Amino acid sequence: MLKLLIMDADAESIRNFKTYMRMSFPQIKTVYTLSSLAVDVMQAVREVMPELIVADIRFFGVSAQKIIRDISEMYPDIKFILYGTYNDSEYIKRVTEYGVIDYMYRPVKPQDFKRCMERALDFFSNYYRQKKANEEVVEKYKKETAFFRDKFFETLVSGNINKESEILRSFSYFGHKFSENYTVFVVRIDHFKKLILTLDETEKHLLTYKINNLINEKLEDMEISAHSFISAFNFVTCVVSKHLTFEQLLDLCDDLKEDIFYALKTRVTIGLGRTYENASLICVSYREANAALKYRFLVGHNTTIPIHFVEPANKLTYRYPYEKEDKLISAAVIGEYEYCILLLGQLFDTLNEAGYVSGKHLQRLVMGILFAMGRYAMEQNFSEDIDITSFFSAKDVMKIKTTEDALNYLKRDIKKFCDAMVALRKQSGEKTLEKAKAYINSNYFENLTLSKLSVKLNTTGEFINKLFIDKEKMSCYEYIVKVRIEEAKKLILTPDATDEYVAIKVGYDDVRHFRGVFKQKTGLSINEYRNSRQ
Repeated sequence: MLKLLIMDADAESIRNFKTYMRMSFPQIKTVYTLSSLAVDVMQAVREVMPELIVADIRFFGVSAQKIIRDISEMYPDIKFILYGTYNDSEYIKRVTEYGVIDYMYRPVKPQDFKRCMERALDFFSNYYRQKKANEEVVEKYKKETAFFRDKFFETLVSGNINKESEILRSFSYFGHKFSENYTVFVVRIDHFKKLILTLDETEKHLLTYKINNLINEKLEDMEISAHSFISAFNFVTCVVSKHLTFEQLLDLCDDLKEDIFYALKTRVTIGLGRTYENASLICVSYREANAALKYRFLVGHNTTIPIHFVEPANKLTYRYPYEKEDKLISAAVIGEYEYCILLLGQLFDTLNEAGYVSGKHLQRLVMGILFAMGRYAMEQNFSEDIDITSFFSAKDVMKIKTTEDALNYLKRDIKKFCDAMVALRKQSGEKTLEKAKAYINSNYFENLTLSKLSVKLNTTGEFINKLFIDKEKMSCYEYIVKVRIEEAKKLILTPDATDEYVAIKVGYDDVRHFRGVFKQKTGLSINEYRNSRQ
């Protein structure tokens, strides 16, 4: 229990500390000492590896701060109790951030040493309890690594992770030796709704699970870097990373389809996306694979459908960053114009990378954004104040011919829209503040809380408090106290009004607390105030 190292050039001090230890902390058996200034402190620490160092601040010399900092950074589990003269106090306080639990002044008294050691023991007791709890959590996490790996791939194919470096780091963390040329195919169980009528709940889940295992085992046997995971009850998604030609990928999917039927007597249809060099485009291949599956009613079930066959010329639809468009719409309705500009730049970069986009396509795209902004804005609390047609002109949209035209149009008109939304939100905030003040003025005697006000006003307590701070230059609670004190002043002057009576009438159950608040806010006791007004 607790390995202790005492550092002091004064041998008498070390003997005193060891005596204190025997008297007050006999359970601490492992005590090391260092008294020679000629010994390298860092070397001594490395050899002993104590948990707690009790040291005279001057033992470290003029480089005390650097040495303590270096020990703390190299061995963050090591903590300190320091001591010195009163002249050293400012110096000691400067190093408290480097794992110093407590400090004492010379001459160190037994009660001071006992206080510091008891605090250290409490610290280490909590520290090791928390460390053990963290280790248990880590062990549980290790057992659930497969779950988190699948969650990562779900997030990846959805397009919510788009930084190449972040994706590659995650591949490495989960043990995947992916490098380049990424393709996604999606396996869909045919006629699933009819099939599950013959299966119980466990068999239904097991079927998809078995398909997923079969795919992973098959690809592993073929030494293909890949990972498949269950993306829905009747869907298995697979990410492949290998330089395979389109014909090889098509043969692979056809073979998997037949293997699944042979092993599980289940027919499947497979949608195959295009191959991309960058991991950040895995989400594009996934969207293409899902889109290919939608054509199964046209080309037939129990088949492999590559996106190349059904949409050979489509270069934009699955690359288009819908998630950024959603963020753009939300940011515009909130009134965050600078963020809108950033998102517009990213959105139009994708359009430009896709190559030529016709004017008609751009017009429809812009109108879609505008309609979505209008619909979202109409769903706000102040919807009756919005006339969306005043911000955007359909006639001007029809003049758009190029991506540059579309970008400039959106930049200009979204600016007007954002400014209007900010103004409307300001008005809405002012109305909310007035409602809050009116409610407090009428119900100051109740047990008022931010939670209660947020329910009454259909907003959050944090927003209400922000309104009071911005407009009234005081918190909501301070405003409640202000109203209560003003009402108390009136009641105090009424005949025969006791302090207890006034306290209850303005919302205080504890008369002593009320007296303290009254004096704090007015500078006078209740009697002093009463006498000053008579």
